[in-house]
Parts: sequence; structure tokens; C-alpha cells
Amino acid sequence: MPSNATLVVVGDVTRAELQPKLEQAFGGWKGTAAPELRIPAVSQHGKRTIYLVNKKGAAQSVIVCGHVGAARGTSDYAAIEAVNNVLGGNASARLFMNLREDKGYTYGAYSRFDYQKAPGAFLAYASVATNVTAPAVQEFVKEIEGIAGQKPVTEEELKLTRNDLVNGYARQFETPGQIAGMLTEAALYGLPDDALEVFPVKVGRLSLDQARDIAAKYIHPDRLAIVVVGDREAVLPALEKLDIGPVVELDKEGNPLK
Repeated sequence: MPSNATLVVVGDVTRAELQPKLEQAFGGWKGTAAPELRIPAVSQHGKRTIYLVNKKGAAQSVIVCGHVGAARGTSDYAAIEAVNNVLGGNASARLFMNLREDKGYTYGAYSRFDYQKAPGAFLAYASVATNVTAPAVQEFVKEIEGIAGQKPVTEEELKLTRNDLVNGYARQFETPGQIAGMLTEAALYGLPDDALEVFPVKVGRLSLDQARDIAAKYIHPDRLAIVVVGDREAVLPALEKLDIGPVVELDKEGNPLK
């Protein structure tokens, strides 16, 4: 619908050259007004629970831990990204260093926030060998509990993540396609006009106390939905012994098994 459409053009062209062509192509585009978007409030996941989906004979288990996260329009966006970068945003983050470098459970373990107009998901995930599924789940919970307060962000970690996000920010604007994507995101989520420019500034100014407060505000270890897809016979007994939450078995459609 033309009433809620946004066109982003990035390239070797001026507005004076482009606007007449756009008016010729789209000037006659008509349509009814777009309906108002009403997104219902999203409830946080309940108490921490392990959900097991059986994949008989699987050599690996896929582990995804998550709960409701944050909306893209939050003013805390830069701080959330900085905290997540410490937890699981790259190959030097806590999850990667623990589950791959220290334990050797996986080729890589990461976390991220998926942002939408409404709060999206916070996710931490990895694929691990079947025989270390339960220990890997335990390490995920330990690291998530740590970042949320039991082992808060350190000054050295904050310094490293500031350097990583600020110094690497320009790489997201290297090509016309990347620039168009960033501008489209800003338009889609109704971000302030200076949102893209102020991101590295906010990260650079983030204090240690602010980072710790943001971690506690947006990461909730006691609310995790921990989904494990793997060989039930091989992993269920060990998962039940973890004592980090009840184990609920699901079918492949996500329905509880009776």
C-alpha cells in the first residue's frame, strides 16, 4: 500500500535525477489507507523449563535457550548489543570461549537479540555432540546467569566490546546494499533520524554500571525456555538430573507429549 511504503535508493545518483523518474513510475500508485498496526503485548516465558524434541539416532543435539527480549525501538538498543557482545556476540565472547575453547563441546556457541517492532527473542544456541548435551545445557545456564548478575560484565570485557563494536561499525556501511539495508531498518522501525550515527557514540559512552544494569534488565536466566532437539534415549536421563528446571517432551510440532 502506498500509504505505508518507503522507498530507499542508494547509489551514484542525485535526488534531482531520480525524483522525476520515481514520480513517473509511482505517481499513479493508489490504494486504501493501511490499517493501523496493533501488536498485542507479549508475555515473558514462565519458569525455566527444558523442552526436549526427540530426533532418534541423532549424532548431535541442537540447543536453543531463549525468552522474550527487546523491541528494536528501545533506547537501550546500543547497550543491549554491547552486553550481548560480551555474552555471545563473537568468537571471543563468554559462550564461545567456554563451550568451544574450554570444553570442546561445539564448533561455536553464540547469543543474539532478534529485534522486531514488538519485543523479539533473546537466543543463545549451539549444536553439540550427543554425549555432552546435558553438560552443555548446564554451561549455557551458568553463562547466562553469570552475565545477568552472578558474574557481571568486567571493565576489561566492556573495553574490548566497545572497541569491537565501535571500530567495526563502519564495515556495516561498506556497500550500497548495506547502506540501503540500514536505512530501511531505520525507516521500518521508526527510529530517530540520528539513530545510525549515535549507535557507536552510545556504545563508547557506556559505563560499567550501565552495562551491568542492562544485563540484569534484559537477560532472565530463571525465565529461559531451553529447547533441545536430540536423541531422547541418549540425553533425557542426564537432562533430568541437571536440576535446573522440569523437562517437558514435545512432538515435532511443539505439542507436549502425554
